[in-house]
Amino acid sequence: MRKELVEKLKKDFPLTYGAVCDERQAYSMFGIEVGDGWYKILERAGKKMEPLIQAWVDKNPEAEYRPCVSQIKEKYGTMRFYMTCGTDEMFQVASDAEAESEGVCEKCGKPGEIRSTSNSWNGWLFTACDEHSEGKVPLKEEPEEDV
Repeated sequence: MRKELVEKLKKDFPLTYGAVCDERQAYSMFGIEVGDGWYKILERAGKKMEPLIQAWVDKNPEAEYRPCVSQIKEKYGTMRFYMTCGTDEMFQVASDAEAESEGVCEKCGKPGEIRSTSNSWNGWLFTACDEHSEGKVPLKEEPEEDV
């Protein structure tokens, strides 16, 4: 994701995207490892996550650890949104963001589909609109084998 978009997320949602809980975690080393097209998904997640983290911090001011993003990346064509710890509500926000990414082009944010670099499940998976699909067809379920 472009630096200016990451900086905007950190500014608008400092508890969610601005905090570094552990210098050794992927988030602190690599930042947000997804395309610009998923910015709006992360923005919506930040709007939901920020008050949840604030409430947790208010209830646990002396806690050694606190909920914090540990990694945001793409894997198998969809977003992965990992946190150090959190409440069920926080993990649901992260899960909802991951699920939403399945239908959004990672490059531009338009509606997209999971696609593969080959005609089988062993190709590289990515979510893209028709324009950014590089000619790859949407990934469909594998046909059942005759037994």
